[in-house]
Amino acid sequence: MVRIAAVAIACLVTVLAAVAKDVQIGPTTINLTLPSAYCELDDGNAEDASLLKVMGDLPVRSHLLAAYADCKQLTGFRSGKETVPSDFAIYATPAGAMNIVFPDLTVKQVCAKLRTEGEQTLAGLWRENRLRVEGIIKGIKFNEMQFLGVMAEESSVCYGASLVKLKTDVGTEKVEVSLFANTIIRGKFIIFSLYAPYVGIDTVPAMLSKHKSNVATLTAANKN
Repeated sequence: MVRIAAVAIACLVTVLAAVAKDVQIGPTTINLTLPSAYCELDDGNAEDASLLKVMGDLPVRSHLLAAYADCKQLTGFRSGKETVPSDFAIYATPAGAMNIVFPDLTVKQVCAKLRTEGEQTLAGLWRENRLRVEGIIKGIKFNEMQFLGVMAEESSVCYGASLVKLKTDVGTEKVEVSLFANTIIRGKFIIFSLYAPYVGIDTVPAMLSKHKSNVATLTAANKN
């Protein structure tokens, strides 16, 4: 029985290690959790390192904390059988703010700024005129970023979304959704972004529901 219990504990520790990662932001330790079925990119792997370099440039003026990709897509990419993963997640924090302690009110202020600077017409259309939104999305130019606006706001989280049209490795077109959550964890500003291909008008609402669960897990893992 003792051996069984020891094995069970060892397995539990292994599972917990696979789904969590501690990072230092200034003097503060943050426990990063990852979406279900995602695996962390390893900078010791040549293929992963090339992706990490690109991902490090995605959140402008931000410091990359960790990056993850769909496990199946990542395995195929590492073996050379698949193209670059389309489903991935990034943790970042504002560059130059590693030692700043942010009040919870910061999220509300950021959300207000996003509302004033964003394409609120399109954000409103998302709820009111689905066909017109599809037309706008089809008209996005390659490598052009289209901000959709604030998708949801909670007491400590502001969710926004953007679209960008890209060409894949084989020359086909795809539109990638970036759904980002701005939140304060232990006084640190965290940008937790989820990326996935746009496959229809229900893509963003589905991602939002999934990402709210991701953020709830992150928050719970960092309760003092």
